[in-house]
Amino acid sequence: MIVNFPDAPSIFLERRGRIMKPAATSGSSNRRTFPVAALFRWLLPLLPLVSCTPLVPYRTERDRSVNCPPLHLQDDPALDSFARVDPKCDSLREEVAPASAGNGGYSLHFVEFDDQGELFPGTERTPLADSEMEDFLSRVRLGSLQDDSSNPSPISVVVFVHGWKHDARSGDSNVRWFRAMLARLAIVERKSTCPRRVIGLYVGWRGDATTLADPVKNITFWTRKKAAARVADGQVRELLSRLRSIQDIRNADWNGVVEHSRRHPTEVTSSHHELACSKAMRLTIVGHSFGGLVVYKALSPSLIRDIADLNERIRDAGSPVVDPVLAREGDLIVTINPAVEAAAFVPLWRAARAANPRSYHAPVFVSITSANDDATGMAFPAARFFNTLLSKYPDGAQGERDAELKTIGHDQDHVDYTLNTLSVLNRNSRSNPLLPDPKCEALRNAPDFLTRFDGELRRLDGFANALHANPDANTLPQFFPRQFCIHARTGDADVAIALQPKSGTNLNSPVWNVYTSVPVLDSHSDLLNPVLVDFLRQLYEEGTRPETQRLSQTMTGPADAGR
Repeated sequence: MIVNFPDAPSIFLERRGRIMKPAATSGSSNRRTFPVAALFRWLLPLLPLVSCTPLVPYRTERDRSVNCPPLHLQDDPALDSFARVDPKCDSLREEVAPASAGNGGYSLHFVEFDDQGELFPGTERTPLADSEMEDFLSRVRLGSLQDDSSNPSPISVVVFVHGWKHDARSGDSNVRWFRAMLARLAIVERKSTCPRRVIGLYVGWRGDATTLADPVKNITFWTRKKAAARVADGQVRELLSRLRSIQDIRNADWNGVVEHSRRHPTEVTSSHHELACSKAMRLTIVGHSFGGLVVYKALSPSLIRDIADLNERIRDAGSPVVDPVLAREGDLIVTINPAVEAAAFVPLWRAARAANPRSYHAPVFVSITSANDDATGMAFPAARFFNTLLSKYPDGAQGERDAELKTIGHDQDHVDYTLNTLSVLNRNSRSNPLLPDPKCEALRNAPDFLTRFDGELRRLDGFANALHANPDANTLPQFFPRQFCIHARTGDADVAIALQPKSGTNLNSPVWNVYTSVPVLDSHSDLLNPVLVDFLRQLYEEGTRPETQRLSQTMTGPADAGR
């Protein structure tokens, strides 16, 4: 189709690689013709610019008298109704959710950053925007839903940084996923050795930059990646650093046990209950997609420092079996489908390999990537290809080129584990088939979540007791590959998923790079997948046990505890 347009710029006079000559028409000698298809190709990249989402904070009100329990937690997570809240909560910067059926009770805070990584300024319309971070940190110091800091209660702080195509609006699927996770983690904490109140923090930024739908929304990939990098370099660093400082202050007793264990690594430490309850604050940090970029970029220097510190302390201790305790940047950091080039992850991966721990350390950093994620598996390396065209690599350094192009989980040279159901792993393996853990099989058709949770705790008891007797996970074949129970009914093929280590993986390492696929994690934003949720929750449960953090081992022979 050809359209007449007065004085068309020569840039539009292109068709199939040829410059079209201006053609006179009967109506005017100065009118030129050009194809609509060419105009569309030039205007398509501009569409997101004329349909931008507003650069404003969404959480602008404060009212702690309003209760905001997540609704319809029993619905299919794929439904839009799942984990919604009453509309009166939509603009609140803190959602208070009292305990109820399926919800252990939590408070959820929001801190939002602009495209430059700074807090939004206070304005006449949003006078409280610039105080979001201080309000949240004050609540963490209080450690309670009550405004009484004289006796702060133990807390578990969970931070989530969302990814591409998401923001802090109440109905956003990332917000709803986080509410559901907090509700379940609150139940975990209520049943743990030392219960803690759950406080969530949703870190918002403009990951959704256009009101247009896919596939046009995909054009924002490059601009949102740059925005995420600026957010990682901005005030979120201060936020995460102050959280760790508050954790150090609140955990003075725990830190004393840690330091004693460092100085005297072969001594037996305190009782399990005393150890667990001396940790007054837990800190878990999760990032998805470009949120994974924010988390990793902000925390990787500290992570590398902590792993290098473990390496030097292992060498200094000189013990053939028992490691010193790992200093932690929080208790657990998780990235899901992180849009981070593997080259940025390699220094941490190598530091963990060099430390070569001889005792099990619960994971401090876990990256989970799906083979079915086209955003990190296809779009990301395509963009990196052009960005790295002029990069130079020495002879024999093909791995460096791959690490520059691929994300953390898609670079198989630096993957530690494959995670999937036993049926999938057995189908793809020529070795002896994995058999389901009988304790997971016993949970098939469990009538409710609490029944399943009790069964999971009993399994964790067996693992913790084995580590208590023998801290080297590499000598505990009855527990590896590690299995994690999943919700199963009659007729379901699987009752568990398993972490299959790749050759050369040290099972004691606190750094896990995990590669997975359907049915654990399908596509880029499959956060509500119940199998993934089961896995993440059980990782969290592991962090409640001192034995998994090398704080209560005895020097005896191999464990005789079964699964």
